[in-house]
Amino acid sequence: MFLPVFAKAGIVGNLNVLWINLDVYDANADKIIPKIIETGCPEMRNELILYIKKRPQQLTNELVSKAFLKDDAVALSKLKRALVTFRDENIPGPKGDQIKGLDGVLVYTSKPYPQLMTLTTPRRRDENIVAIKVKMPFNPQDFQEQFCSMLPDLTRRP
Repeated sequence: MFLPVFAKAGIVGNLNVLWINLDVYDANADKIIPKIIETGCPEMRNELILYIKKRPQQLTNELVSKAFLKDDAVALSKLKRALVTFRDENIPGPKGDQIKGLDGVLVYTSKPYPQLMTLTTPRRRDENIVAIKVKMPFNPQDFQEQFCSMLPDLTRRP
């Protein structure tokens, strides 16, 4: 579920991303996640902590669906707030404190067509949702490349 954390004092050494599959009937995307965690992403300068099952309670599939698929401004605002206020008491931060906030969320859905969507946590950066169509027929290597290309930027400060 997690890759190991790499942290040094004064440096944010990991990218914290929430993974949500909104398509409960299409397990193809979820099947490739362990391989992505194992092999990592080329050109990635930070370790990846991918939150799959652990997520803020308020980030339900319904809220994420409203924010990402229905352009609901209220839902998007709640989603951004939940990303920023997330705390993981089990993983120490760079100064020995706990992880504070997520860098973003990566969402998969097959409705209306297979796509990956990402949102970088709103801190001095673009706050738009970015989406790309997933190449079909589904190919694990293509999906891994698209997944890696859609990871949000590191937004947390040391």
